Amino acid sequence: MQRLPLWYIAALQQAWAEGRDIRYGIIRHKIEPSMAFPDVFQQITRLPWRYWTVENRRDAGIGATYQHRMTQSPVVAQRIGQVWMGAEKALRLLWGTPVDPQALWLPLVAHWEFYRSHARVLSLDDQALHQIVAENPHQCQRSRAEQWLLIHHWDPQIWYPFHEGTGAMRRAPFWGMCSLVPSQAAQMADIDASWAYLAQARAISAIIAGAVSQALLISPEPPSMLILLLHSIHRVMPRSHFLRDLVATLWKRERAGIPGEEALRWVASTFHYYPWDHCIPNFLVVLIALFYARNDFQAAIGIVRTAGWDVPGNTLLTGAFMALDTSMPPDASLEPILSSAIESMVRHLRS
Repeated sequence: MQRLPLWYIAALQQAWAEGRDIRYGIIRHKIEPSMAFPDVFQQITRLPWRYWTVENRRDAGIGATYQHRMTQSPVVAQRIGQVWMGAEKALRLLWGTPVDPQALWLPLVAHWEFYRSHARVLSLDDQALHQIVAENPHQCQRSRAEQWLLIHHWDPQIWYPFHEGTGAMRRAPFWGMCSLVPSQAAQMADIDASWAYLAQARAISAIIAGAVSQALLISPEPPSMLILLLHSIHRVMPRSHFLRDLVATLWKRERAGIPGEEALRWVASTFHYYPWDHCIPNFLVVLIALFYARNDFQAAIGIVRTAGWDVPGNTLLTGAFMALDTSMPPDASLEPILSSAIESMVRHLRS
């Protein structure tokens, strides 16, 4: 029996996490592994929802003071390159090398390059961000949710009930690179997420952006990304928020010697049919990879791939975080393809 492509399995996993009825799509040949990658993504948008009761959760977005800081530091420029390199290398471990040797997975999975090219005109306004996306549909990622929102741009909040896949968490590291002030990076990520999310993803995007910004700000020897993410959780989330308890449980179980496989089973069991958002279990999977793989890049990606949920998004985040932790050296095959985007980002920071 022929093995299914890894990218196809990952697409099915994410579609299931979004609440799509993938069984319907497979039985009726709406989605097949022989189809081109973008076509599978587009077809999944049209699959019906699975049926169950959805609980509507709403959490207020976090606030922060707008600040601005530019950098002339070559160390920061190098570490920005590491973030891009780590995200792309992780996606290549997941899916292999694109057919086109000059192509990248990163633009397909997140808006880093797209937002970077519009960095000078972006404002901290959700309508402005949405307008840029709506006016440039061919440059946007091809996630099901993103394409749906481009078609139904007049009311993004209708993307209901499973908001997974609109890319806010995947774009969060970009805002950490765009602003070297953690509070501003967090605010940017929160606003970016607000036009498609009502619940936890806004706060988690802020947590990620703030931690990446902090890692770049205190270069060249910052604490581990795991520590910075934990600190960011405590800055963003209220003392009573359940994410703090979940992360504390993960920490205690890891210190007690509970294997990583058991930690993943605990997440899967705890969040089976998790209502409204899937961002909390996604974030916990990334933390598990950082807890258990430490400085082993390939092992971390293996943990994320095993876990399911939003495999591409979690892979991208884990790769970016691991690259900052391990001081990933330049990759001769990727550096020429990514250099233009990285140099432009650094120029934007210095201007």
